[in-house]
Amino acid sequence: MFGRPVRGHYRSHRGRSIGAHVLNTLRDPQVWRDLGWLIVHSVVGFAFGVAAVTLVATAAGIAVLPLWYWALPDPGMQMGLYNVDTLTEAIGTAFLAVPLAWITVWLLRGMAKLHASLAVEFLGRR
Repeated sequence: MFGRPVRGHYRSHRGRSIGAHVLNTLRDPQVWRDLGWLIVHSVVGFAFGVAAVTLVATAAGIAVLPLWYWALPDPGMQMGLYNVDTLTEAIGTAFLAVPLAWITVWLLRGMAKLHASLAVEFLGRR
């Protein structure tokens, strides 16, 4: 995202025995940073993924609303201030997909930048 790779700095985990190898691994701060990143990435990545799929699906669904508005039960698609239950309203509402798509792209780029900066903070900097 930022045009440069994220590299961790690991200590040597060598040891004469398996116990020394495990102990040297547990003493490496980069290993604990990796574990912290895995935990943060699990939570933040899941939340960002759900938000991204929801935003894209909503923009796409509104863009093609004139094709499927008729299949909704009464009172139609509820848009907050009005209900879409005629073809004219569906076509008019479909134009809202343009600013919604722009907002979606802007939010997705922001989430990607935040996610990448979290990766750099956890994995790359010392």
